[in-house]
Formats: sequence, structure tokens, C-alpha cells
Amino acid sequence: MGGYFDWAATSPICDEALRAYAQTAVTYPGNPSAVHNAGRQAAACLKGFRERCASVLGCRPENLYFTSGGTESDSIVLNSALQVLSPGQIIISKSEHPAIRQYAPVLRRFGWQVTELPCPGGFASLKQLKKLLTPDTRFVFLMSVNNILGTIQDIAGAVEVCRDYSTSTGRPIHVHVDAVQAVGKIPLDFSGLKADSMAFSAHKFMGPRGCGILINTDSSLSALSVGGGQESGLRPGTENLPAIAAMTAALEKAVAELDENRQRATELNAYARDSLTQAGFEILSPADSDTGRCSPFILNVCSNSIPSEVLVRMLSDLGFYISAGSACNNNSRKKTPGLTELGFRPTQAATSVRISTGPLTTMQQMQELCSAMADCLKGF
Repeated sequence: MGGYFDWAATSPICDEALRAYAQTAVTYPGNPSAVHNAGRQAAACLKGFRERCASVLGCRPENLYFTSGGTESDSIVLNSALQVLSPGQIIISKSEHPAIRQYAPVLRRFGWQVTELPCPGGFASLKQLKKLLTPDTRFVFLMSVNNILGTIQDIAGAVEVCRDYSTSTGRPIHVHVDAVQAVGKIPLDFSGLKADSMAFSAHKFMGPRGCGILINTDSSLSALSVGGGQESGLRPGTENLPAIAAMTAALEKAVAELDENRQRATELNAYARDSLTQAGFEILSPADSDTGRCSPFILNVCSNSIPSEVLVRMLSDLGFYISAGSACNNNSRKKTPGLTELGFRPTQAATSVRISTGPLTTMQQMQELCSAMADCLKGF
């Protein structure tokens, strides 16, 4: 009895990634920046991984940069704004991950006007985006798949709004997308979305921790950190070749199995919705069948009676692992308002928990989790 239901926080590494890591670590001991044969072999290997990742994500290899994860990928874009001599406006959606939202006070100290884009129910309002754009808008930050509710943003629509406005003013607007929760969950093609940059994290799709990707096509973006010039100077530091190998293997597997995994997740999600509703829980994540814009891999529910942390501990004692919110935000002293800013009642936010599944989650595990949650609610 028991099961892991916190895939949105991190996922177990897959066998393909483990094998790729070990093989690359043994076969390519050289530094890709070194000029000797071992270095050149490692550089060629790195080039191959970059091309494979770019092919899967729909971008040009020269626009793909390897980083330490989603947070650093987001930070590279945010830090670039700190070097602008004449700060303007930055629009950040209210559904963003703390990796972006927590930058707001820093940006304001550097003279930026930070404007929050309303996201009622977890969906960014394109109507409001049109109203918020000004001639001083330089950046817009949007999350592809919300990590708490699973809501999917209309990125292509938002980019079109920004591009239309830029055409009228003649000033470019950089659109950055946090796509950490998107890989292996929804079809993803960078070139089709036409954003300027996009962030990914390997450990969300059964790759290694401490490894990620930034896609960027904006030549004006500059790195705040300096070093040996690796990754075209945008992310200096010796590349973690074994981790990149593992990430590449996990990325290819996640995308190749997307349809199969999504179908399984949809079945698990539907069962949980029905079972937990009957048990007395309230479902906060919108149904994909109603909107067509919600990931079946994430389900947020509330009890309106048991505090989130209490229910998480009760289930943990039974061997079930869920989340009370973003794992990254759990470490901060000041929690972000989260669900209340998306239009939910304080009671809903205070008692909400997130159930997130992955390719290894079984129906039996979901049935056992729902039964345990029902028992917790009855006994509270």
C-alpha cells in the first residue's frame, strides 16, 4: 500500500537516462572545451546531444543552451533585464512559478515596473494582456503548464498579442515561457509557438536533477555571470556532459511516449475526480473535457476542513506522497499567495493539495490513494 504522487515536484530517473549517464561518464572523460583529443571527442558528443534535444523541442541547435535546470534558465532571462540601462515594464502572470515571481522585488529595485497579469481560475487573460501592454513593455513571462492546477496557457495566442502590439510601436517584446511542466505532458514545438525563450528542467521528465535547457532566439539577451565562455557565453561553466546525455535520453523517451502516458494519466485523473468528489473533496483543477486546456497529470483538490500540511503528513504516514503546493516554494520563508490570487477562496487555498502522476503511476495506486484520502477526511 502506498505510492508516489508528487511527480510535478520531481520524478524518478528512468533506466534509459541512467544508462546514458554511466556510458557517457566512462566513455567521454574530457572537458568539451579542451583542445586535446579527449576534449574534442567530448565536444563532438555535446554537439550531438544539442542537436538531438533541438530536434525534439523544435528549435535550431544554436538556440539551445544547457543549464542546471528550470530555475537557472528562467534566471538567465530575468538577470538580463537587470543590465538594461533604461528599465521599462515587465509583465508577469499571476500563475507563474516562484522561480519567476520571486524576482519581482529585485526587478523593482532595479527600476522596472512589474505588472501582474490576472489569471482567473489559473488561465492567463489575453484580454487583460492587451490592456496591460504599453510602449515601455519589454518582457512578458508566461507559464506553459501551471504547476499547481495543471492549467495550460494559450502561449501562441499570447505571443500573437505581443507581436501585434510590437508591430504598432516598433519596439520588441521578449516573451519567455516556463515550460518545465510541459515536456511529455502536452505537444510542444518551440518554433510553432514563436516565443523568444523557453525553460526546461530534466528532473520533471524522468531525467537527472541539476540539468536543464534554455531555448533563446533573442540576440540582445546577455548573461549576468561570466566565465569561460561555454554555451556561447550565455551560461558559462563546464558542461555536465553525463547529465546532458541522461537528459537527452529522458527527453526523447518522454516525447515518444507522450500519447500513451497522457491516455493513462487521463484515466487516472478521471477516476480520482469521481472518487474524491464522492468522498467529499472539492476539485479545483478544471476538467480538461470542459476546457481542453488542463494537464491530466496534475489534480488539485481541497477538503475545506483539513489544512494542507496536515493532510500531506497524514498520507505520508500511510506511505502516500502528495504535495501541499510547489516544492520550491515550501522552502521560502514567505509563501506566495498562490491559489487566492487565481480567484480561489482562502479556505480552498489553505486546504488544497496537489496530486501529480507520471508514467509509472498505476490505477491500483490511485485507487488506494483515494481510499486513504477518504478515510482521512472521515476521521478528521
